[in-house]
Amino acid sequence: MRPRLHRLQAGPALPVVVLRLGLMLVLWAAAWWMPAGPVLGWLAVVTAAAGAVLPRSLGTWIALGALIAGSLLAPADPARTAVIILLISISHAFGSLLLAVPGRAWITLRALMPTTRRVLLIQVLAQPAALLIGIVPVVRTTGAVPLAAMVAVAGCAALAALLHRLLRPSGSNVRGPA
Repeated sequence: MRPRLHRLQAGPALPVVVLRLGLMLVLWAAAWWMPAGPVLGWLAVVTAAAGAVLPRSLGTWIALGALIAGSLLAPADPARTAVIILLISISHAFGSLLLAVPGRAWITLRALMPTTRRVLLIQVLAQPAALLIGIVPVVRTTGAVPLAAMVAVAGCAALAALLHRLLRPSGSNVRGPA
């Protein structure tokens, strides 16, 4: 009699390679659609391919940076802004996930749900905010707006430092490797 082998069923799954290629294709489509210019467009295409082959090369984020730079250099467009916000969310969430998963692994569709929910939550919050910011008229002033921007950045940095300090585990007074 043959020994009975145990079997583990996890549900539908995809090879991680499919996710890497999908992310690369999303970035390639964005490079084709965004008016990034030839240099930034080709930089996005090449680094997205590098990010798909070697995720730790950070090619995904370099491609994303090239697309963002191209979008900032182009005239303002609400549709392009909405797409770049979606692209940032998808690329960052799934790019980060792919850094943690081995290349030959399979990942269940159920394991992708928290990441997908995070991306959707970011879209629900960011898209209306971007649209609202886009419809606010631009005020031409001298001096006051740059000063307000610097105060806002300093306030955000102070808030981040405070939160970092408050969220540190109690009893943790180690400042780093000795």
